Amino acid sequence: DVNGPLARLLGRRWHHCNAYHFNLYGPRTLAEAARRHGFVSVASDHLWKRIPLDYFWNYARDFLFRRPPRSRAFTPSRFAIPVNLIDTIYVVWKRL
Repeated sequence: DVNGPLARLLGRRWHHCNAYHFNLYGPRTLAEAARRHGFVSVASDHLWKRIPLDYFWNYARDFLFRRPPRSRAFTPSRFAIPVNLIDTIYVVWKRL
């Protein structure tokens, strides 16, 4: 959600502003795209997701410390924590 509180607070430092995300949308943009193609949004929400701990380590190394990956220093974590940064939108559309 490009209009979410975290995106507005961090601006270009927001974790979705990177080479891996080519499209950034907000709720209004998604609703307009649905309308233009004959759909209507019937539900949307910011969902929780479980993120492995090694993802946080890789993110910090790549984006916060701006260090290129050398090699995997450890095997992927089997431990994950629930996170909701209110920045990923789940949308359900219905054809009109």
